[in-house]
Order: sequence, then C-alpha cells, then structure tokens
Amino acid sequence: MSMENKQIGWKQTLTDQVIWVLRSLILGAVIGPLCYLLSSAVGWTQSFRSSHSWIIFFLPAGALFIMWLYNAVNPMLRESSGTTMDIINWNIRKRTNPTENPDAPQRSISPWLAPVIFLSTFISQLCGASTGKEGAGVQIGTSISSLFSRIEQKVFHFSRSGDMGIWLCIGSGSAFGALFRAPVAGTLFGIMVASPSIARFDAMLPCLTGSITAVFLSSMLGIGTPSIAGIKVLPWNIGYAVAALALGIIAGLLARLFFVCGRWARKAASHLMPNPYVRASVCGAILLACFAGEFLIAGDLEYCGLSVSLLNDSRPWSFAIKLVLTAITMAAGFTGGEVVPTMVIGAAAFRTLGLIIPIPLPVLAVFGAIGMLSGTTNLPLVCFALGLEVFGFQNAEYLFIICVMSFIVSGRDSIYPNQIKN
Repeated sequence: MSMENKQIGWKQTLTDQVIWVLRSLILGAVIGPLCYLLSSAVGWTQSFRSSHSWIIFFLPAGALFIMWLYNAVNPMLRESSGTTMDIINWNIRKRTNPTENPDAPQRSISPWLAPVIFLSTFISQLCGASTGKEGAGVQIGTSISSLFSRIEQKVFHFSRSGDMGIWLCIGSGSAFGALFRAPVAGTLFGIMVASPSIARFDAMLPCLTGSITAVFLSSMLGIGTPSIAGIKVLPWNIGYAVAALALGIIAGLLARLFFVCGRWARKAASHLMPNPYVRASVCGAILLACFAGEFLIAGDLEYCGLSVSLLNDSRPWSFAIKLVLTAITMAAGFTGGEVVPTMVIGAAAFRTLGLIIPIPLPVLAVFGAIGMLSGTTNLPLVCFALGLEVFGFQNAEYLFIICVMSFIVSGRDSIYPNQIKN
C-alpha cells in the first residue's frame, strides 16, 4: 500500500471515529435520562406497593393486559432481544468472513419497543411480579438506537453495512451502564453481549462514549443502584483462593438450576395452557396466591418486585423462594428482565452458605450476586467490571475467579437469547 493510500485510510478511520463519537454522545444523552425515568418509575412502584399491598390482587389482570398489549402492537416485540443479537452478529460475520455472505436478519428493532417495554415493566413492577428493570432498559436503549439509525438514513441518506450493529451496541451498552452507574461494564456489555467470545472492538470507542455520557446524566439526575453494606477485605491466601474456586462452581450450578426452573415453568405452562391469555391469567393467579401466602405468614411482600433487600438480609430459604417466583413470573409473561432477580438469588444463596463458610456475609453476598450473574449471562468480564464498579474494588482477585468458574460451569445457556457462544 502506498504512503498516499495509507494517509487516506488513516484520515478515513479518524473521520469515522469522530462521527461515531458524535453519534454516541447524542445517543447517550437521550438514553441516560430515559434510564433514570425507568428507574424512578420502578422505584415509585416499590413505594406505592409497600403502602398499598392490595395492588398485588391485580397480578392476573396485569399479566393479561401485558399479553394483550404485545399482541395488539406487535407479537414479535417479545423477540427483540434475540433480534438484536442476530443483527449484531450478522454484522460481525460480514466483517470477519466477507466471502461467507450470511443471510441478513429478516426482522428489525421496532421503535414501538421502547414505550411498550416501559409500560409493561411498570405494570409488572406495580403489581409485584418478581422481575427486574435492566432488561427493559437495555431494550429501550436498542429501540432508541435503532430509531436514530433510521432517522439518520432517511434524513441524511447515510448508511453503511455494519452501522446498525454498532448503533445497537451503543444503545445496549449505554443503557446497561446508566442503570448501574457503571460505564466500564456498560462499554464491555455493548461490545460483548451478542457474542461473548468475539467482541466488537470496532464499537469500543463509541460504546465507551455513549456509556460515559449516559452514566453521567443518569447519575446527575440521581439514579439509584444496588448496594451491600459492610463489605470487608479478605487477605490473599491459598485458603480463600480455593474457597473462591468452590464458590464459582456453586454459582455456575446455581445458574444451571435457574435455567432449568425457568425452562420447566415456561414449557409446563405452554403445554398445559396453550392459549396465551389463559396462561397469563392462571400464572398471574398462582403468583398472587404465593404472595398472599407470604403476606399471611411473614406479614410482608419481600419477594415482590426487585427484592433488593435480600442483598443485605435474607433467610436460608429466601433464594429458593425467589427463584421459584421468578420462574413463575417469566412463565406468566411479565417483563423487566432477569438481571436483578439473578443477582438477588445469588446473593441470598451465598448468604446461606455463610452458615458453613467462614467468610463475612456481605462479602459472600457480593460473590453470589456477581457470580450467578456471570453464569446466567455468559459475560464474565462484564460481570467482573460490574462488581467492581457497583460494590467496590475489594477482593477483586477472588471475584474474578468466581466469575470465570461460574461462566465455565454454567454451560451455554444464557438469559440473552441468540448469543454466539463459540
């Protein structure tokens, strides 16, 4: 290649990066406040439900309405997470194997996804379904980024092969980072979520820019994040290292149990109740019965919604109850995501291990929350960064061991469909 061609190539690369940085600044500036709005809405539902416990009686009606909403707008919206992965991975194959000429995904991300997932998540949390909010936030991010891409194409008539994949990387990573106030984890999430073993490094700078922008704005607005009090620093020695290996294996097995319970609940519900409206109503009624029983026995609704209190205080059986309720919630069709539920289940389970393992409970809670998340997402590096940014840099070596072991033991299943695993 001649010096002139090299100079032209260098200038084109610089120009492309500058354009993507400008795009990601705008996208992050929109997604950050939207994530704050989602988080605030979910927080309001927690407060309302705590003082108006009768709202849980609307669980069957809420599940029925969400099922109707998706079917009325577009039933394929439920497949948006998988569609996002397909589009990003198609772009990866186009870049890495130009001669392969893979078929383009037949579906796109609808701009209707953002309002539908926001409303359905609000209703899910208001009624008390055992679900999260980060999955909804990521889908809002991808919906907004897809909309921006379409506007750019129609208004400026500027689009190239691979652009949509980068747009979706930025949107998903910015939303994930904003919801946790974790820009590094958000960046890694954006470039790795669709293909954990083939990161989109060409999207790293725009993902970082969008994630930092979204985190800055959501933090400035006052978005809340999970916290665990009383975390202590463990000394580095062989005993704790072996314990971390064992805890990582346990986290991976727990992730497998989560997948088995969720898959069984969905299959059983679909087999016994083929009609989606009947399935939503009945599963919602089962959830209502479970929560009503909890209220009569314990006098609270601790397992409703996010249940983040279990990160700091749980009973030996809390993780099993939360796992079962989350599986029923997913079978009923409630939305919001599984990130926070898996973190809560992992933290509660590891706090139970504190009965036999001489490690402080807050440290075990961090290990369990991040370890199980690593196993359920197939994203050990993302989860490691998330653990450091959210819970602090104490015990980083042990946390990394746990994330890696959980990822290995958990297998190929993931809460994010259509990931490329190889």
